Amino acid sequence: MIIVDYISNKTLERNCDFYVLNHVNFSTASTYLFSSEEIYKIINNNNNVRFIINMDKVIHEKELNSLNNFLKKYININNCSFLFSDISFLEIVPNQFHNKLIYSNPSYIQTKEIQNFFIKLNIKTILSHELSLKEMLQMNMESAIVDVFGHSKIFYSKRKLLNLFEKQYKIELPNKNMNIQEINREDRFIINENKVGTLCYSSNIISYLEECKYFTNIKLLSDFIDEEKYYQVIGIFKNYNKYTSTDIDKLLSIKTSKGFLYGGIN
Repeated sequence: MIIVDYISNKTLERNCDFYVLNHVNFSTASTYLFSSEEIYKIINNNNNVRFIINMDKVIHEKELNSLNNFLKKYININNCSFLFSDISFLEIVPNQFHNKLIYSNPSYIQTKEIQNFFIKLNIKTILSHELSLKEMLQMNMESAIVDVFGHSKIFYSKRKLLNLFEKQYKIELPNKNMNIQEINREDRFIINENKVGTLCYSSNIISYLEECKYFTNIKLLSDFIDEEKYYQVIGIFKNYNKYTSTDIDKLLSIKTSKGFLYGGIN
């Protein structure tokens, strides 16, 4: 199964298994955002296409009623699943619909025991990007989804940290999509502040193209990737046995990374 981000109807030409729709109020995404009305229209105009609604932000208590009302309207739609990170979903979504849920936390699903907790609930999980390939292969691959391309999300806070930084040092940043560098590291990580909080992403783009043969379900991230190049990357991953990561490097004009797959960042 291959999962990609929905950008526009042009994305559907790639004939993938699932398309992720970022909800403007309930996802942490900064780009390609859709309102409830837009999501409903896209889904209903494409009855033969399967969608995953991204709702991966931390839900505030005041938002629970709104979330509950949204889920009641969409949970029965056959071609619709939900990506979440807030455990409150398990209280809202009835047990019979847990098979429509995908749990996503950038660093949480790191052991087989944790994955088994969600398997018992009939919920698929996105594996941590900090796992090695050896560790991944010890997981239940039928219930696992692996992010195989893009900038990995490594941190998320509901607090608007860049805004707090401006207030603390009485400066004005040129924008809220910048790079941040640790004192003892050369890498510059992407830091982005939007309406739901602050997120940090890996400095490098991961590409697990050669490793796709080991995975049952793969997902391609589009954050900070040129739209036209993203379409081409989808085509490469759909035919992963015909290409190498070098082909992606040439397309993007950068050197992609294998992340933690082979022990440590590389």
